[in-house]
Amino acid sequence: MFVVMAKANDIPHFTSVIKEPDGTIRLNVLGIINSTYEEQYELIKLANNMLQMQFAFNDDFFTTILKLMDSKNETIKYESLKTVFFIANNSTESVGLLVQKGAILPLLNHLQSDDKNLNHLSLHVLNIILQNDFLEVDKVTKSNIISALFDFLECKPADEFILQSIDVMANSEKYHLTFDDSVFVELLRLFKIKNGLIQQRILMLFSNLIEENDEQIGILFDNEILETVKEMLLENPTLENIVFSANFVQKNFFGSQKFMEEIIQSDIFSLVISFFESDDIRVQRFISGMFLSGAIKGNVKNVLLLRQAKLFPALCNLLIKAEKSYDKIVRGNVLASIFGITSKAEDYKCQIFQEFEGCGAIEVVARLESDEDDEIQSLAKGIMSFYDKNGNTCSKRY
Repeated sequence: MFVVMAKANDIPHFTSVIKEPDGTIRLNVLGIINSTYEEQYELIKLANNMLQMQFAFNDDFFTTILKLMDSKNETIKYESLKTVFFIANNSTESVGLLVQKGAILPLLNHLQSDDKNLNHLSLHVLNIILQNDFLEVDKVTKSNIISALFDFLECKPADEFILQSIDVMANSEKYHLTFDDSVFVELLRLFKIKNGLIQQRILMLFSNLIEENDEQIGILFDNEILETVKEMLLENPTLENIVFSANFVQKNFFGSQKFMEEIIQSDIFSLVISFFESDDIRVQRFISGMFLSGAIKGNVKNVLLLRQAKLFPALCNLLIKAEKSYDKIVRGNVLASIFGITSKAEDYKCQIFQEFEGCGAIEVVARLESDEDDEIQSLAKGIMSFYDKNGNTCSKRY
């Protein structure tokens, strides 16, 4: 039994109390479960006040509050859930106790409620639970969390609840929660009909969850994810949309040999290349970083496809811009991309050198050999060393 210590004049009358000689009241909290709604409500108010004073609660208190979450009285149900939210925000230890005492099931049940306030608070608490670093959540419970979130999304909730649900799913990665195909299909459905922040969060979730899983990437392809991303960028080419799209392509498709060829030959690839023309340094950084990943992870065939997709002239133009803007990140990304391309496709080095010469990249690389930054110098010297080594051979062929 948990005993709440308080002065008699600090709390209302309760059914089950023992008054000590010094005037202190000992409260049987578990007895509250069978008491009147009025007394339960007063207990919840008392608990909230004590939480503000960093009051330490016994385990039985958690059990009581969680049981009140299943109350038939809507006010008690909502107020007890608010208390659980306050407890979850209190400390990692408090979150652990909530999980141990069975908080997850009533939280998931509240997702099925028509009461938006219950939905809202439950999603918040689930998010807090998954953010905390403990492992009490077993595989069955993890599966139940995903199933409940999926069912909730199928009910077509308001956008704010969709965002909250996605946040909960995003925090599930470190607990290795598994998502079956139906969840990806539902997220893809939302991705097609929503816009703005929801689309960005879904792309972020895909980037975190899939990462080079060919089977799941195949689901995205089958549901025309690239076409939808292209439409998103055409309709609203904001920095945020460009960044999330570039990160999505980089982490998923450039990590999969099975799908890299398809992504390079897609319309969205050509569209992303066009963003090299942007004068926004932030866009240049993210896009050049994406193509660097492709140059590093791709094979000879991929490099030739990159050439067919007109990536090389775009890299040249960006390198010329970066030399003038003195942006180290963009210069580094482009130089590393050129180095990766030329060293991987050695059998095609003459054609590649000819193209980079023609667009002025080699001249810029030669100048960057004397750059003040050691990393830029090293990359430039590596490219020029390879170029000088093979220059005579290539000069006889073009």
